[in-house]
Amino acid sequence: MTKIGDKDATEALWEQAVEICNLTHFWQPDCTLVLMHSAIGPLIATEALWQATFDQPYPNVVKTNLGREKIECYNAIPRPSVFNRFMGEQEDAIGIGHFMAWVSLQENWVC
Repeated sequence: MTKIGDKDATEALWEQAVEICNLTHFWQPDCTLVLMHSAIGPLIATEALWQATFDQPYPNVVKTNLGREKIECYNAIPRPSVFNRFMGEQEDAIGIGHFMAWVSLQENWVC
């Protein structure tokens, strides 16, 4: 069996799904951004747990591949931010919102 630290992969995936469900239920987002390919396993586990746990459907999901080359494309466009380059977690809410809106419009990167 595959190990992740001291846990087997199934246990780690279960814990991720529980945490994602808890956060999703708390924040109640309209949409969830999921990174391809690293987050597909946790997404499938989360959606299965959500369906078994909650009466409401899981929020809409946007799947995207955000590699460094895509961040460079984003950094090349004018945007509302105090930083010259996208700084991820250090961005303010407007900067993060602008980035997520931009990602959702990149049809050739969204599945």
